[in-house]
Amino acid sequence: MTPEQQNPLDWLPYLHFGYLPPRESVLPFEPPDKLVTLPADLNSAASQAGDVLSRAVHASITPGRTHYIPLSGGLDSRALLAAAMEAGAEIETLTFGMPGTMDYEYGNRVARAVGCRHQSLDLHDHLPDTAALVDAVRNGGQWTYTFDAYFNRLLTRQMGSEPIVLHGFVGDPVAGSHYNPNVPDDGRAVKAFVDSQQYTRVLPLTRPEDEPATWLPAIDAIPEVPGLTAYERLDFCIRQVGAIRPIVIDPATDVRTPFTHPEWLALMFSARAQWRQECRLYKGALLKRWPDFFKLPTKNHFGLGLGTPAFTRKLHTLSRRVSGRISRALGQESWLLRSRHNYIDFARAFREPGTLRELARENLADLEARGVVPWLAPTQFLVDHINGGKNYERELQLLIGLEINLKAAACE
Repeated sequence: MTPEQQNPLDWLPYLHFGYLPPRESVLPFEPPDKLVTLPADLNSAASQAGDVLSRAVHASITPGRTHYIPLSGGLDSRALLAAAMEAGAEIETLTFGMPGTMDYEYGNRVARAVGCRHQSLDLHDHLPDTAALVDAVRNGGQWTYTFDAYFNRLLTRQMGSEPIVLHGFVGDPVAGSHYNPNVPDDGRAVKAFVDSQQYTRVLPLTRPEDEPATWLPAIDAIPEVPGLTAYERLDFCIRQVGAIRPIVIDPATDVRTPFTHPEWLALMFSARAQWRQECRLYKGALLKRWPDFFKLPTKNHFGLGLGTPAFTRKLHTLSRRVSGRISRALGQESWLLRSRHNYIDFARAFREPGTLRELARENLADLEARGVVPWLAPTQFLVDHINGGKNYERELQLLIGLEINLKAAACE
């Protein structure tokens, strides 16, 4: 069956979510058998959490082997690095991105500060063509965020033979990053999840008659996990399994995920609601156990370290807002806004002449020629984006991803 002959319902959810929700509701970890009792004060609980996380990372280490850690600008990979160095493991870190982006700048800065063996990939030298994206999709990265899948597999190829990878998969969600006390544990959690998971930002790519909530399993089919809200359980069973795991867990590589350790799950899911909100217990544990690592800039706080005084955080936020208003008035980005991107400024890359713009032009034309999305004009998104009327970077990524996945399916 050619991609054009496929039932669009097989891939239509991709146009909303940016990935295909799994058909079955399966957690990405074994839920803990029981919860635990934590100390009454946050400081003592943070000490206990630091001990447990350290043990979870130590349990993932094989003596005499090199452990590779993809080091971003966030907290999870840095926590793995801190605990692995504490354990005396043989470590090599890798960071990718374009200069000026958060993952590239903060990841490289942390590696320099702690003195570990490190590789840094400037993605100007590693931008994909169509064949490279198709290859990434055919090697485990199908029907998810296509560019993320490609760049993560690029990173894996920089490692030695039969590498051991320590990955921060589900790190901050386990700690409560998706906990929202304002979302009830009923059908409204499904609506909140569907709304939050629309990948595009300017306009939806689905048809007016489509109802994305119907593409998800019923709320009562999502496994119960003590300590988690319905919204969090939806995130674990749908986004973490359907979108994130295919990107970061290369099936051909020994990837170890300490944040799924049973003792760590039991502790985090036992935390009171106010400690899960904004990952307060997790952040407290990291800063208390490894202060030298977490006082360094993080992308979670837009360049500020954990423990930064509240006044400084407010001033930093105000500076970013003022900079944004001035930049929009002048029609150009300030360095503060350029630094908000994780690893690539896709909006600029699609707008300016170069590899990604030509990649977009080729695949959008191919998608339009297929006629599988007759309610859309794929090539017009690029024209409008280049002309500066709208920022269609996410719409472009999704439409390119659809075409790449259809090309990959035709190769099977």
